Amino acid sequence: MGAVERVTIDASVWLAALWAHEPGHAAAAQVLAEIDRQQIRMVQPMLFLPEVCGAVRRRTGREDMAAALTDVLLRSPLMTMSPLTLDVATESAACAVRLGLRGADACYVATSRLEQTTLITLDIKVIERTRVLAHVWSPSEWLGR
Repeated sequence: MGAVERVTIDASVWLAALWAHEPGHAAAAQVLAEIDRQQIRMVQPMLFLPEVCGAVRRRTGREDMAAALTDVLLRSPLMTMSPLTLDVATESAACAVRLGLRGADACYVATSRLEQTTLITLDIKVIERTRVLAHVWSPSEWLGR
């Protein structure tokens, strides 16, 4: 029997899935639906919560909506939050330095590497720079796997 698939979903995918006008919306929404349908485990860096929920608050102006999303995400039986330990921070810094990534992007890459997950992102620069270190796909690539 093969290894159980686990994924790390970049904030870009989550946010695109939430808003139909975002580039990549259809594929992002389909990825999240497939993850739910197949009951695939997600391992997310803890940074994910304030990044996504804060963006929802800023874009909608609705604190209640962002707080409700936080609750839903925290209760998801498919999602595990990876804490930002010194080991994760060190790996994140190494990824940022080696690949020229922004700090938040490096946290997703480091989480994916340390947790041995597939990273799914809409950020083309992250995909291009990260393929040398991690298993990373765009939503469309992941759906076509």
